[in-house]
Amino acid sequence: MPRSTFEADIRHNLTRIFICSQAVSKYMIEQKSGCVINISTRESQVPAMGLSAYAASKAGVNSLTLTLAWELDPSVRVNAVLPGAVVTETNAPIFEPIKDQLAELSPLNRLGTPEDIALAALYLASPASGWVISRLSPIDGGAEWSHHVMGAMVKDLL
Repeated sequence: MPRSTFEADIRHNLTRIFICSQAVSKYMIEQKSGCVINISTRESQVPAMGLSAYAASKAGVNSLTLTLAWELDPSVRVNAVLPGAVVTETNAPIFEPIKDQLAELSPLNRLGTPEDIALAALYLASPASGWVISRLSPIDGGAEWSHHVMGAMVKDLL
């Protein structure tokens, strides 16, 4: 992998989250209320072939999430959602040839949807999660140990 690709992933996946968190947290601290919800990935915790730059950048998001939860005012909760295999418009062409195989790796026998991730984030933003802070929440349909297989399948398609 070229260094430029690695650096681009860090900028896209980590630096942008840092800048946004920095921008909004000062207002949340002023109003003594707020919730930062970062989007990471299961590949930040479980290796996946061919995704080293992406995984490293998202592992940085995890670390930033945990650190901000301690650094910011206690009235600002900071958590992250770690999606598993989710089909989006962007990755649908990559997942299409292997979507049935990927779905079989989940006890739910399906891939995730953007709505699944949005509902997890909605929970973290709601009063129902008022005692949830500094959490990295995998939302992966129970397929947490199959990501190395998923990564190998995707790598073969790239």
